[in-house]
Amino acid sequence: MSDAVVPSWEGVRERRIARLRRIDAKLVTAVLIGLVSVTGAVITWKSSQLGEKAVDMDRQAISETVLVEQSIARIEVQVRDEHEAFVQYKERLKNAALLETEAGNFDRAGLAIEAGQARDEAGVQREEANSLTGLSSLDLSYVAFGDDGVPTDLNVDQLRADLRAGDDQAAKLNPDRTVAQAVDYRNRSQRLEGWTIPLVLAVVLLTFATITRNVRARPWVASAAVVIFVLAGSIALLGD
Repeated sequence: MSDAVVPSWEGVRERRIARLRRIDAKLVTAVLIGLVSVTGAVITWKSSQLGEKAVDMDRQAISETVLVEQSIARIEVQVRDEHEAFVQYKERLKNAALLETEAGNFDRAGLAIEAGQARDEAGVQREEANSLTGLSSLDLSYVAFGDDGVPTDLNVDQLRADLRAGDDQAAKLNPDRTVAQAVDYRNRSQRLEGWTIPLVLAVVLLTFATITRNVRARPWVASAAVVIFVLAGSIALLGD
């Protein structure tokens, strides 16, 4: 009875190494060149998408700027109208106070008719002043009054700030932020385009490794190309 044949693992390893050695190096290089080319195409596509987003953000920033400027102009017109109404309101109340003081002087001088006329004119001045607030052209909450009841100042800064806060459409717009987003998209697009340069270098090195007659240099050149490809592709696709 013959002894059982024991398989030699050393022989198996040798056969595998032999098969690996029979792999066509040029075929592997061609596959790598194709892979690098596809990666470059993907990076170029992503760069193009980011560039389009940057253009869209630029257009949006222009639109937002126009809307904000229109809102500011509208608010400034309203502030101007309210300030003009305040000046008239202040003048009429001041005149009414002076007329009432004059009427008191007439009373003390025994001039009842003149005192009555002065009070009537003071009443007219107060009615005209009140009409300014009744037409909603003047908001008294922004008006400061003196001890004599005569207005002294209009809080224009607070009025302007409240009007801006009340403009819901303009309050939601931020052209500066939109411009910053456009700049960010454009910078990212340019960075991605920059990473195509190492990929082109990797293709050049792989092509050189295919055509070179220096057998010893071939694997080193191909290895350098693979390292460049992996680093550039990883950073471009995952790092940005």
